[in-house]
Amino acid sequence: MNQPKPTQYPAGSSSTLARQTTVALGCACPAAWVGRAAAPDSGQADVAVTYSVSGVVTVAGRPLTGGGRESRFAVAVSNQCWLITLERIRRPVEGTNFAAWPDRWVAAFDGDHSYKVEVWGRLDAPILTGNALRHAGNEPVQAMPELYVIWYAYASHAYWRTLTNQLAHPLQHGGTYEEYAAGTYRAPARWRLEARPPGLPAWVAFGTEAARFQTLAQGDAEPLAGHELTVTGWTNVGPWQVPVRVEAQFFLSLAGPSPWQTIRVETEAFGETAPAVSFVPPLGGDFHVSDSRMWDPHRPISVVIRSNAWPVIEDFIRLRASRLAVRGSLEAKRTAFTLLLAAILILPLVFLGVVRRLTPRPS
Repeated sequence: MNQPKPTQYPAGSSSTLARQTTVALGCACPAAWVGRAAAPDSGQADVAVTYSVSGVVTVAGRPLTGGGRESRFAVAVSNQCWLITLERIRRPVEGTNFAAWPDRWVAAFDGDHSYKVEVWGRLDAPILTGNALRHAGNEPVQAMPELYVIWYAYASHAYWRTLTNQLAHPLQHGGTYEEYAAGTYRAPARWRLEARPPGLPAWVAFGTEAARFQTLAQGDAEPLAGHELTVTGWTNVGPWQVPVRVEAQFFLSLAGPSPWQTIRVETEAFGETAPAVSFVPPLGGDFHVSDSRMWDPHRPISVVIRSNAWPVIEDFIRLRASRLAVRGSLEAKRTAFTLLLAAILILPLVFLGVVRRLTPRPS
């Protein structure tokens, strides 16, 4: 197999994605978990899992919707923890800075929180710039479709045990703004998991895509909207059954039976040992950092800290309290101004009314 080109990381970043070994405490796995049988649709029981994967992911479709972009990816898995890095090879429109797609995207789960880091501009710049988000969940949040595809294919083995119904995070954004901001968007889903450990999905269908084939077979009207992920090739990485090729197709009822977008994943290299990474991706630049735990749909307010490292939750709490205090002060001033304006407009009318009543009428 062709080996992927080595990724060049600037100083202060996650420099050796698959060579340094720092395993987060939350990734520890008791020995008693090893070797338990797999459930058919709820994932493996907790098993000690370590491997790494790298390759290329491409998006086929119209340039306006991101078709034509291509990225090199690397996945590091250690028990329940995972880290995924995407680096742009080709943009949807050659020779342009297509602002909708970052140049590097890092997603990770350290056993307690998931992380998102977007890097915009040149990756060899002295100071990296972008956005970062910490989320209280075990799946990627607010990510690109191809990152969700890679995560489901290679790092979702522990996710399926957390599902209590037929709802899962789809391969693309949707739902209300509150669901998007809080990272809680879910959609109807069906799936089939590989029987061999670590129990990765062989097929996942989202939305009404699960009914698409039945709809077509019955000769009904055009297919329903939705999308599906299918593993088209497997290989053994030590004791683990890991995908070699993955394809995800996206359908719209108005577009007919053909997919409007297709994402293909080709794996180029595997590793049987735990990769040497920290599952809390470092920032090492000028980032706008937020935390989804600060989102309150009843009192939405922007809580963003500009930093080169992940702030502690107390920093966000203090900033939110400060912002809410400022907002409360502004609201109080606005209320006082409104009352004053009403008084200025109403009191003259009241005064004129009183004067008219007290003025004797001519007989």
